[in-house]
Amino acid sequence: MDKKIPKDGIDFTGDEMVLPWITRAGYGVGHVLNDLCSAMWFLYFLMFLTHVDGMSDRHGAIVLLIGQIADALATPVIGVWSDRGSLGCLSRIGKRRSWYLLGTLAVMVTMPFLYSPPIGVTTVGRGWMTLYYSFFVVIFQFGWAAVQTVHLALATDLTPLESERTLLLSLRNTFTSICTLLVPSLFFLIQIQSLNNISDGSEITAKDAYQFEILVGGVLALGFVSSTFSGFTMKERTNDESDSERLTSEGATAQMERRTYLQIFSKLDLYKVALLYTSTRLFGNILQTFVALYVSETMQLSAVHVSAVPLAVYSASTISSIMAERMINLCGRKVTYAVGMLPGVAASVWMYLGPMSMDKTYFTYSVCCIYGVAASILLVTAISQTTVFIGLDIGNGAFVFGLMSFCDKLICGIAILCIQNLKPAGHHSLFYKDALAFTCGASAIVGTMAILSIFLRPTTEVTERTNQETPEA
Repeated sequence: MDKKIPKDGIDFTGDEMVLPWITRAGYGVGHVLNDLCSAMWFLYFLMFLTHVDGMSDRHGAIVLLIGQIADALATPVIGVWSDRGSLGCLSRIGKRRSWYLLGTLAVMVTMPFLYSPPIGVTTVGRGWMTLYYSFFVVIFQFGWAAVQTVHLALATDLTPLESERTLLLSLRNTFTSICTLLVPSLFFLIQIQSLNNISDGSEITAKDAYQFEILVGGVLALGFVSSTFSGFTMKERTNDESDSERLTSEGATAQMERRTYLQIFSKLDLYKVALLYTSTRLFGNILQTFVALYVSETMQLSAVHVSAVPLAVYSASTISSIMAERMINLCGRKVTYAVGMLPGVAASVWMYLGPMSMDKTYFTYSVCCIYGVAASILLVTAISQTTVFIGLDIGNGAFVFGLMSFCDKLICGIAILCIQNLKPAGHHSLFYKDALAFTCGASAIVGTMAILSIFLRPTTEVTERTNQETPEA
């Protein structure tokens, strides 16, 4: 019997549904704009506000906190609306892709305003400048949250096959690592071309505003190309009846009805997955936020290493994200997460003990790269476990990922604020070493305990067992 390939490009092979590589590639690059903007947000936004615009550290932190709160509040709302609501005529392109388009436009429109001095204003009070940037930050975070939430939900919409979902998320995380690596690389090249020697100890000042504007232009150009390609290559399948017919034809008898919100919140596994997802994100965000400060203040390396060490970390993350998908398929999620936890905890212990007799430069690169390897493996596994919780209930996929993101943004924002508030006055070189070691180590351990307590069966296992037990007609 010849293999049938439906008109939407989905390939049925036995009991599996295999996505064409063009769809996989489209999904993989679909979050590139967000990833590039996120890297700029964590690495350079606070620096731009304080060094270029002359905003105080306190007012800069307020703007950053407003952005985190806006993101945290937007994600569950967008998740509910994306699952069950409509954007009117825009929804004709798909309930997920309509939000993807709206979010992409919001990000691209507001991004230039975030990294440029207030237009037409030469002198403005700090309070008004805070309001000015907060206005664009809220719109930016709304768009960013829309793209993130529906893109994660699309991993469950595109296919019910767990191996395919894991592959999609692994591709997404690989491009996330590449983007996070690309942003500091581009900024480094811009500085070199601007004859600004980063090793001479000079600081970023107001005269360097054009460098951020060039960087934003490059980021938006790359993001526009990738988002356009993704929008045209991802074949959204969001019709519940179509999904039911597709899975029933494969012999699946699992419960496919959309769960109510009460049923979702009554599941203990929801809170376990939320703990897993949040602790994993906390590990990565704390590393990304404080690694540069650790290099400069604790290890007291030159300015060139402040740029180079994050590049090394993200390079290690890119390589390990490729391996994570295969590890999940071969060993399972719990073993893979434990494999990621071990180097994470080992790096924390090593960082706390210090270089001892080892050269401090080699030590810094080594311990931070180990952190990068662990962060990528943990993140791919945590997101994959979230898709298992969603299962066949793709009608609530965006809502579940919105809840995960809400917990992530809120807890990470509070953690960063607490760390900064706990820093003693004056110069304390060991503070960021302890902050990284204890926070990242504890997050990896908590995440491992969370995933070991989760007992969810992937939907494809149910399908396979049903097919084996059902006699042929």
